[in-house]
Amino acid sequence: MLSRENLNYKSIINYLKRNISEERLAHSIRVLEEMKNMSEIYDINIKDAQCAALFHDSFKEKPIDFLISYISRYEILPQYEVDIKINLHGIAAALFLYKDIGYKNKDVYNSIRYHTTGRPNMSNLEMGLYLADVIEEKRSFPGIDLIREDCKISLEKGMLSALNKSIEFLIKSNKDIHLDTVKARNFYNRLEREALV
Repeated sequence: MLSRENLNYKSIINYLKRNISEERLAHSIRVLEEMKNMSEIYDINIKDAQCAALFHDSFKEKPIDFLISYISRYEILPQYEVDIKINLHGIAAALFLYKDIGYKNKDVYNSIRYHTTGRPNMSNLEMGLYLADVIEEKRSFPGIDLIREDCKISLEKGMLSALNKSIEFLIKSNKDIHLDTVKARNFYNRLEREALV
């Protein structure tokens, strides 16, 4: 049984083996490895990185109806979240760790909750998870090399590159863009502009 008291690598992996596919677990472990690399450069707590990385997609394979029902136990979902759906698994996973397990770390909570959309003014842990999820070693798409290079310059520069690429993809795919993604892109774009002045 997973609890706040035994929240270590082995217990988390054992829990995930029973609740997500092998492919999803392998992805989460690769995200953790990427976050470990980032923690050597940026100020990211490795225990927090472990919880965030391993739990971030723990609800990804759940049906949409289940996610909406689960989240509704704790909060009222705005209609745009229900309509866009992209962030439901992150919200559910964050709530599970925070409410059901009792791991009351707001930075880990926010990292998981916003790992799909981003948001303005993210912590290093939040940016680390968002970016690690985008650039983990098995990811391959046009523009990923630039994002990886920008991550080496700064997390903020990596965020701007990743958000720009995400928005470009969503527009080309004729998909809705989450409001948090737009706000995050504008925030990191302003940071970049101000750094150039």
